[in-house]
Amino acid sequence: MLLSKITRYYSKTWVWVLTGYLLALLLSWSVMLFFETPVQLHKNQAIEEVETEMGERIISYYQRSPESSPYKEPLVLLHDNLYDAEALMPLAERLTKNGFDVIIPEYSGYGFTDYPGGFNLQDKKASVMKLLEHKGIDRFHLIGHGLGGAVAFSMVEEAGDRTRSVTMLSASGIQEFNLLGNRALNRALYFFQFPFYQFFNYLTPHFGWLYEAPFSYSTLKSNYEKDLRPVQEWMGQYDKPVLILHGADDRYVNVITAEEHNRLIPHSELVVLEGNQMLFQEKSAEIAFRVHSFIQDVENNIAVTRVDASRERIEKSKKPLEPGQISALTGLSLVLLLLLIVVSTFINEDLTCIGTGLLVAKGILTYIPAAAACFIGILLTDITVYWLGRSVGSPMLRWVPFRWLIDEEDVRNTESMFKESGLPIIFISRFIPGTRLPTYFSAGMVRARFSLIIFYFMMAILIWAPFLVGLSYLIGQQIIEYFYVYQDYAIWIFLALLLMIFTGLKVLIPMATKRGRRNMRVKVEKLKRRFWFSYQ
Repeated sequence: MLLSKITRYYSKTWVWVLTGYLLALLLSWSVMLFFETPVQLHKNQAIEEVETEMGERIISYYQRSPESSPYKEPLVLLHDNLYDAEALMPLAERLTKNGFDVIIPEYSGYGFTDYPGGFNLQDKKASVMKLLEHKGIDRFHLIGHGLGGAVAFSMVEEAGDRTRSVTMLSASGIQEFNLLGNRALNRALYFFQFPFYQFFNYLTPHFGWLYEAPFSYSTLKSNYEKDLRPVQEWMGQYDKPVLILHGADDRYVNVITAEEHNRLIPHSELVVLEGNQMLFQEKSAEIAFRVHSFIQDVENNIAVTRVDASRERIEKSKKPLEPGQISALTGLSLVLLLLLIVVSTFINEDLTCIGTGLLVAKGILTYIPAAAACFIGILLTDITVYWLGRSVGSPMLRWVPFRWLIDEEDVRNTESMFKESGLPIIFISRFIPGTRLPTYFSAGMVRARFSLIIFYFMMAILIWAPFLVGLSYLIGQQIIEYFYVYQDYAIWIFLALLLMIFTGLKVLIPMATKRGRRNMRVKVEKLKRRFWFSYQ
């Protein structure tokens, strides 16, 4: 009687919660659909109508010096993809007090600008160049914040002598220090973010708040499309003065990145300040002072250029990147990568552990969080298989795609073995290729005690996941150096390593025993029956 009352109470509660959620979601959609957000420009913000083939509206901030500027060329501040142009206004105000005219262009797709094209470096560069041409500005100094540093050097590649100098402020740049270090791997990780964004966009009542968050669609798209591979070459060709300002505690762009930029540009000056990724706001006065001194030297033709660089620094700039220089991920990037590892275990547990070990060998991850992510992912996968067997059972074996993954005959054989030998089979199956899915599914079908099942799961995974990650790390540690020697083929080297280690574990090691060879023959015969004879 009491149980039925509690059940009715909670069922009614869930109905009210679900109804409230749906009403809030409907109201959120209505607000975003029928009520357009008014364009509220900053006092120093202006809309520039630029004539292009597609038609384009570019928004910029223009901060003039209170008195007539002693400097001939304005400063062009290029914002990061995590922040819009308005975030740089406090720094611009400081710079104008030192006598500079400052322009902060808004990239296409950010703020209230139009979306004429994509979000890669070339599109950002095109937006800025169109704005400067529209304003009749021929020569200028560039200050790139975050990804704006890469945008600055893409402009340098086109504008040449029109850029008097470049200042890199907490700037990202070369590909090797961007997340996983390889564009193809980065795109895979960034692609993983889009479903989460779409989920929050359409299935949460955010009333437009999501569009104002730092990780907006523009940010995700910029991360996905950016290609930093040419940046190192652009840096190597630039011969005008370069100032690099970076925070010692920056977790978004590690200070090691700034040190590498300083090495690649032999005439650059590196200044490391106390602060984090918010250096551009928290240390705006000091940054403005250092930029002022730097631009004064440029204007007076006493700033260091490439021809003034020492022979030692020039020779050092030509050397390839050393593998040990890359630091492990931290902060949000680390969390996203670990989540991707957890999700990837649902596709293939062993392959994920091997790939994770290679990331440890590459220096992107440290061993403990990498092994922990694999452990959690495999545990969740195994528990899911167990509960599928427990809740659905036999009918599921006839459904697509489950009948491709779990052979009904294997489940029947494992089920009888499980009843005879008991729970230790759960532990042993973790180390025998091809037996896990049918064993865990059978454990669910016979309704084995869940507390004991999860104990055996955890004991087996605690041995297997750290071992596989560690083995992949040891094997890949020496070979992974090819990532830095042959950058264009890095993704293929990575995939070849995955295949080599996976084949060794799944085929070569089992084939070394009589039982393994017998199991391999059985698998080959099953494949023949399933795929070959069906076409005869």
